[in-house]
Amino acid sequence: LRNPWKFDVDNQGRIWIADVGQYCYEEVNMVNLIDNSNFGWAIREGMHDFDGERTCNHPNTEPPEGITDPILEYSHENGNCSITGGYWMDWGPESMRDSYLFGDFCSGNIWLAKEVDNNWIIEDLTNVGTMIVGFGKGINDELLIFSWAGTIYQISDKV
Repeated sequence: LRNPWKFDVDNQGRIWIADVGQYCYEEVNMVNLIDNSNFGWAIREGMHDFDGERTCNHPNTEPPEGITDPILEYSHENGNCSITGGYWMDWGPESMRDSYLFGDFCSGNIWLAKEVDNNWIIEDLTNVGTMIVGFGKGINDELLIFSWAGTIYQISDKV
């Protein structure tokens, strides 16, 4: 891993890791809690061979033997720059259950990682228009978002 920004463990014993990229890609990693894994830093960034020259137009490649690629990645396009990890949602708003919640520090985008037909996809949830530094669980199980500016937001089913 390069710079993991929050871990969570789901009800199936899988560990979810939001890993901040270097130049081009942010990633969501998921592995079984008891498995040994090598996530490939610094030969991989996301699902790509790492290029220290800061070019971000490399195609996806197969990981070398023994390397575990992330289940999802997103690029540094549209103002994105740094993943902020969240939670495996086995609680909170019903529409977010059975997914992994995460966001981007710079853009304020928030997404859900959902499994569809044995593939993981990224589903847009919302944009809070602020720098996201973390997510939290309120005293009444509210889903909270913490911003760099000090504002705390609450997400509900009516995002």
